[in-house]
Amino acid sequence: MSPFSAGPVLKFTRISLALIALGDFAQAQTAPVTTGKTPAKTTANTAVATKPADAKEIVPPPTKSASPFQFDIGVPVWGSEISGTVGVKGISGHTYVSFGQLWDHLDAVAPLTMDARYQKWGLHVDGQYAKLAEQFDTRDILFNSGTVTMEQAFANFNVNYEVFKNQRTTVRASLGGRYNYMSLGGTLTSRFPNVIKDRQIDGDVQWVDPVIGTTAKVHVYKPFSLLFLGDVGGFGVGSHLTYQFFGGGEVQLTRNLNMNLGYRYLYTNYSEGGNTYKADMSGPQLTVGVNF
Repeated sequence: MSPFSAGPVLKFTRISLALIALGDFAQAQTAPVTTGKTPAKTTANTAVATKPADAKEIVPPPTKSASPFQFDIGVPVWGSEISGTVGVKGISGHTYVSFGQLWDHLDAVAPLTMDARYQKWGLHVDGQYAKLAEQFDTRDILFNSGTVTMEQAFANFNVNYEVFKNQRTTVRASLGGRYNYMSLGGTLTSRFPNVIKDRQIDGDVQWVDPVIGTTAKVHVYKPFSLLFLGDVGGFGVGSHLTYQFFGGGEVQLTRNLNMNLGYRYLYTNYSEGGNTYKADMSGPQLTVGVNF
C-alpha cells in the first residue's frame, strides 16, 4: 500500500467532522432564542440584576431632626464682696464684707440660673439668696455701732431675642426686670447709754426694677467661648439706678455639661420711705451647668 493511501485521511476527516458537530451543538444550547427582533446588546463581564415584580422597596427611616427647644440649668457660685450703705426704717449704716471675710459672715446661700430657648427667642432667670451677719459703724450722732443680720436676695428675669448671629458670634437683646429683697435685724449701740438705750431694729423692703440689657457669646476655639453680659435699669421706678456686667469664658466640657468662669459686678442705688440700699457686689463667679 502506498504511504499516501486514503485510510488514515478518512479517519482524520471523520474525527474532525465529529468535533465540529459537537461544537455547533454546544453553541446552540447557549445561544438566546430570537423572535426575529434585533437581540439586545450585552456588555462583557456585566451582570444585569432584575427586581422581582413582588419585591418591596426598602425605604430608610427618617432622620430625627434637632429639637427647636434648648434648656440650660446651672448653679453659680459668686464669691462677691459687699460694700455700701444699707438701712431700714430710717436707721442706716455702712457695711463692708470683703471676699476673704465673706465665708466668715455667710450663714446661708442659694443660687440658681436657668435658660430656655425656642429658635431665636429665649427666657432667662437667675438669682441668689444670701444671709449675712455683720458688725458695722453707723456713723450716726446717737448710735456708734451695730450688729446686724441681713438677708438679701435678687432675681433677674428677662425675655431675649437673637439680633445677630454668624459662625462665631451671637448677640441677644433683652427686656425684663430685677427683683430685690432686703431684711435687716439687729441691735444699735448707743453713744450715750445713760441717756439713750440701745435700739432693736427689724424690718424688710422689696422692690422691682425694669431692666434692659444685652449678652454676647464669641466662639474662640473648639469648646472655648467668651461671654459678655451687661444691663441697666431702675430709672426711678424702683431704684434710682441699677446696673451689672459680667465678662468671662465658657468651656463645653461634654455634650451636656458646661462651665464658665468670670468677673461679675452689680450696683444698686435705692432709697424710699426711710429704706436704703446703696451698695455694690463684685467678685469672681463660677457656674457649672447642664444643657439639653
